[in-house]
Amino acid sequence: MDINMDGNEIMRSVRKMPWAVQPGEFCVISTGSRAGPWITFAEQIVNHGKRPLWDHVVIASRWENDILYIVEAQPHGAVEVPWHYGAHPYKWSTGIVDTPFAAGEASRKYIGVGYSFLDYEAIALHYMHIPIPHVEHYINDTGHMICSQLVNQAETDAGKNFWPGEWVGYAMPSDFGRLLGS
Repeated sequence: MDINMDGNEIMRSVRKMPWAVQPGEFCVISTGSRAGPWITFAEQIVNHGKRPLWDHVVIASRWENDILYIVEAQPHGAVEVPWHYGAHPYKWSTGIVDTPFAAGEASRKYIGVGYSFLDYEAIALHYMHIPIPHVEHYINDTGHMICSQLVNQAETDAGKNFWPGEWVGYAMPSDFGRLLGS
C-alpha cells in the first residue's frame, strides 16, 4: 500500500467514509493486496478450507479536520494514516459491535510496531491443534503484530475482550468479520 497519497486521493477516500464511525471502532477490509494471498492461505487453514471475505482489519484512531485516521499494521510497521479503503469492500463495526472509544487512543501506542507473516503460520498451527511450545511467549517477545493482533490488543487495552479466555494474539481478520456477521 502506498501511504503517500495526495490531497485528492485522501478526499476521494474521505467522501466514501461513513461519518458515524467513532474512534475505537474497527473495520474489516478485502484489500486485494499482494500480502492478501498469504493471509488468505493461513485463514483457509484455520477456516477448514473456506475462503475468508476479509484479509485486513484496521481501527479508527481519531478524527482531525473531518478526516478519519486509522491505525493499521503494515509490513514495514504499524502506521496511522487517513482512511483510504473507500474503493475496497469493507464493513465497519459501527452499530454492530460495541467498542470503547478509548481503543482508538490505545491503538496509537502501537504505531511503529513491526509485522511478521510468521504469526499467521503460528496461528494456523494453533487452530490445527499442532502444539508449538512457547509460541505465545515467542510472539510477544518479538514485539510485532499482524493487523488483527493490533486491533485486538488495542480493544483489550481499552477494556473490551472479544474472546474471553483466548490469547489476543490468536485473532485473525476473519474473526473480526465473524463478529460483524460476515
